[in-house]
Amino acid sequence: QPVANSTNPRAKDSDGDGVLDAVEVNAKYGGKFPAFAGSDPNVADSDGDGLGDGTEDKNKNGNTESGESNPKKADSDGDNLADGSEDANKDGGWDKAKGETDPTQSDSDGDGVNDGLEVNFYGTNPLVVDTDGDGLPDGLELGKKGDTDTATTTNPKAADTDGDGLNDAAEDGNKNGKLDGGETNPGLADSDGDGLGDGLELGKTGDYLGYFRMLNQ
Repeated sequence: QPVANSTNPRAKDSDGDGVLDAVEVNAKYGGKFPAFAGSDPNVADSDGDGLGDGTEDKNKNGNTESGESNPKKADSDGDNLADGSEDANKDGGWDKAKGETDPTQSDSDGDGVNDGLEVNFYGTNPLVVDTDGDGLPDGLELGKKGDTDTATTTNPKAADTDGDGLNDAAEDGNKNGKLDGGETNPGLADSDGDGLGDGLELGKTGDYLGYFRMLNQ
């Protein structure tokens, strides 16, 4: 009997995606239907992610290997960004210098926050470990990687979260995400509640003359 979804008997690559029909049918990509681990030999982009099967399986051998995205999974790394969105120029490689995230790694910059969250939720840079350049990694500020007190967080898009004139990393001196003895609170402009901002007390910002006048009253 004829096989459903038959291929072109006059073409070794029916869909022209660069992967031979026989390789697609017998491939080991896995995906949603384990009984059929291959890609669709009649559809150039089996998973509809914007990347052709031959672009994702770069050596076109029917296996997903290191550095390759999966032709059967629209989001190979599970970061909630489609492979075709991450590989914007559709060349099958990770071009970080061109602003692309890695479709094969969920956390391109290794800061502990997955790319999808950085792009779609937090608004941080998925290619830069420390988006605001304050000396604290995004993951630490968001209560994730490296944070020893996840109940307290700072803003990964503002170098001075509390606006007291002190950089967040200057306040969290040991950069562990926890308020330790001898540190000021990067999430509170007036750590000791005395009515004077931390930056003012440390002589970093504010009305210095007014401060000294107050001390001499």
